[in-house]
Amino acid sequence: MSAAVANAESYDRDDLYSEGLTYTWLYRMNDGNEDIPLTAADITDGDISSNRVKVVASANILQYKCIVTNTLNGATAVFPAEFSITATK
Repeated sequence: MSAAVANAESYDRDDLYSEGLTYTWLYRMNDGNEDIPLTAADITDGDISSNRVKVVASANILQYKCIVTNTLNGATAVFPAEFSITATK
């Protein structure tokens, strides 16, 4: 399964929309209510600090989430991108 934050590459620092975006990837187990951070060991391609990662889908994981934090002039804004997957054999 591949996941990406849409249009993240289209923002340019010269446009003054952002001084930087940071990405925090999380997942939630089927039987849990806690978000768990992805680690480098959880992905098969990409970088956990980027807007795109590739993971092996697991029947035990209900939801993946990416928290995008935009920084501009010392202020931050957070956008949570959530999506659910269903793993099949």
